[in-house]
Amino acid sequence: MREHELPFRFCPHCASENILFHRPLKMECKSCGFTYYQNNAAATAVIIERDNAILMVERAREPGMGMLDLPGGFVDPGEGAIEAARREVMEELRLRLKSLRLIDSRPNRYPYRETLYHTCDLFFTAEAEEGEPVIQESELSGYRWVRAEEFVAEEVAFESVRQAVTRYFRDKKGAAGH
Repeated sequence: MREHELPFRFCPHCASENILFHRPLKMECKSCGFTYYQNNAAATAVIIERDNAILMVERAREPGMGMLDLPGGFVDPGEGAIEAARREVMEELRLRLKSLRLIDSRPNRYPYRETLYHTCDLFFTAEAEEGEPVIQESELSGYRWVRAEEFVAEEVAFESVRQAVTRYFRDKKGAAGH
């Protein structure tokens, strides 16, 4: 699937094949007038800080299986981003977060089952309450604490996460130098 192609062959409202695709990411049905816009999906990612390191997780499934990521996930309908960040970290790692703070926002592309989703990734920093992570094995295959000097961007599954973590470590280094 091309980057700006919607996954429709028929109108989701009337099932007509008489549909017109506009760029970017808009579909209009010439039979019933239905218009569909593929808007960004909101997603959260949390940089959990402890002892000058951050918690990175290893993905157990595609996209990016076996690569590093930050804990987080999609914001559910009717849910705010902070609530979603807390829920996702609890589901994936059984950790409760404190002092959650928004630090960055970046666009991302998330290919899933032959459909390309465009996301707006919201990055938070937080500390976790005491205790070690307990991974949700259906989502994650492991975790590790990563220090700035150990961070390898090419090991990270998504460009938005690479950029946000790189910026996070750069800002931390700059703040420590003042």
